[in-house]
Amino acid sequence: MKNKALSVVLLLTAVASTIAVILRLSFAELFGSIVCFPFEQIGMLLRMLSLKGGIQNIFAIVFYAILSITPLLVLLQKAKKKSIKIEDYILILLSFLLFYVLYMMVNPGLIPVQGALGMVSTIAKSLLCGTVYSLIATYLVLRAIRVFFESQTTTLYRFMILLLSITAMLFTILIFGSGLNEVIAQIEVIKAANTGNESGLIPTYIFTVIKFILNSIPSAISILVIFKGIKLINEFFVDPYSETATIASENLSSVCKIGLIVTVCSNTAFNLLQLLFINNLRSIDSLIQIPLFSIVFVLGALILSRMVMANKTLKDDNDSII
Repeated sequence: MKNKALSVVLLLTAVASTIAVILRLSFAELFGSIVCFPFEQIGMLLRMLSLKGGIQNIFAIVFYAILSITPLLVLLQKAKKKSIKIEDYILILLSFLLFYVLYMMVNPGLIPVQGALGMVSTIAKSLLCGTVYSLIATYLVLRAIRVFFESQTTTLYRFMILLLSITAMLFTILIFGSGLNEVIAQIEVIKAANTGNESGLIPTYIFTVIKFILNSIPSAISILVIFKGIKLINEFFVDPYSETATIASENLSSVCKIGLIVTVCSNTAFNLLQLLFINNLRSIDSLIQIPLFSIVFVLGALILSRMVMANKTLKDDNDSII
């Protein structure tokens, strides 16, 4: 994927994530836990159709059956092409699981949970839907591993670009999905805790937004590193020892350096800023957050860029000796 196309994809991902947060806040009963999407919503639709009876009930049963046997249809297609691998049999288990989970989403009162419905039922739904996603992820990863090890180096370059693009989308969702949802939830908690004493909450709200921005910096830097990394991979694909590949590697190294500095210093700057305005804040965050994943990701990209530059230097030395 080219960087221009990836920019459009990330923009659409950001918009979709923001809309999802707004929908979840505006229609909490319809859009509950994110991990339950779209199974919970499908369950609500099927239950609504089945309660109407007649043709609607028949349609609900047929739709339920088709959704549940979809993995088996994929397995059947592979069987026709005689391309079934051992990991493909996970699709059978996935089909049985879909039958069960969708049925429970249609009939949440039958979910076998201890205690009263409510929060316990919500947790049980998250477990059911999370198990489906876990099984799907397991299947996709196993398939990806087989494809990776059976592919040529040039194909691996394309897969690497694809994986980096997906990772950039995940970082975008982390910012505009879970991050935005968290900051709105924090504002609601602060507002509820100060009912009847709302005056003077503006500084606290501002610091909550600042915290959201600072917490988003590691993900934003990781996205920028991905853009530079894709540029490097494209140049490396054409000629790993070219001057443009070296320049792309140096650019990646510079971004990694700046990114690591900004990531480490941002939380400290926020804590110092809180100290300056401590008398005006109703809520103070004293946690020391170290985004290890983002740091490791950026550090890995830095090591890759250094390896590319080292290989280019070694080749130049060998060419000069020859």
